[in-house]
Amino acid sequence: MFVRVERPRGSKHFVIAYVKCDWVFSFAKRFEQMRIRLNSVPPTLLRKVESEENKELRLAIIGKTDYETDTDYERALAMYSHTRVGYYRKTPLSKAIFAKDEESVEALLDGGDDPNEVNRGERNTLHVAAEEGCSLPLFRRILSMIHNVNAVTTRCRETALIIAVQNNRLDMVVSLMNHPEIDLNVQTVWGRYKRVHWTALHYAAAYGKPTIVAQLLSDDRVDTSLKDESWNSTPLGYAIDYERDECAKILREHGAPEE
Repeated sequence: MFVRVERPRGSKHFVIAYVKCDWVFSFAKRFEQMRIRLNSVPPTLLRKVESEENKELRLAIIGKTDYETDTDYERALAMYSHTRVGYYRKTPLSKAIFAKDEESVEALLDGGDDPNEVNRGERNTLHVAAEEGCSLPLFRRILSMIHNVNAVTTRCRETALIIAVQNNRLDMVVSLMNHPEIDLNVQTVWGRYKRVHWTALHYAAAYGKPTIVAQLLSDDRVDTSLKDESWNSTPLGYAIDYERDECAKILREHGAPEE
């Protein structure tokens, strides 16, 4: 016996196949299960994994999923509104940056999401981008929308510049230094008693990042004489103590004090 297999009533009605079998049964329940599962698949999987041949077959047999009928903004918001990604990453924008999904970041910005909104720890989207990394054009777009480029996090009073230095992101450091309102000498706080700690130059020198040290010193606004309260040391002092010889050489060439 042959059974005529069709799509369920209410959908585009056409014959899928003729199946030879001994018992008559319905594909309606299985089709509904398949539709629900497809609707739950993030669009990145459909775009990046699904081949063109398979996509054409799916569209012909099943049609578009719910994600594909949403706008880019609605799709991005649905993907990152309720996803839990790390302790500090709470907003959809920061979650999308953490996921390296720049298309969704752009869609969220286009849709009106505010990069000044903060996560736990008062980290805004600029802080997260400086930490996790993103393309330079996207970083510049976020930077252009930030109200306070010197905003600090709650725990250590880190600025986006300091976070970019910590993560060795030279291109972001340059972009931040070019901002007209940047403060290059903000110091973090550290320890139980919240003592004044390091500037961006301290971090670059102590972490052994000579290229960033040279970049920071190219700006006359950088104060090489600032000391922390823990060890009362300058950036050059830390470069010497941590045996960052190349950094120490660059600092000496710019007349930075050791004490």
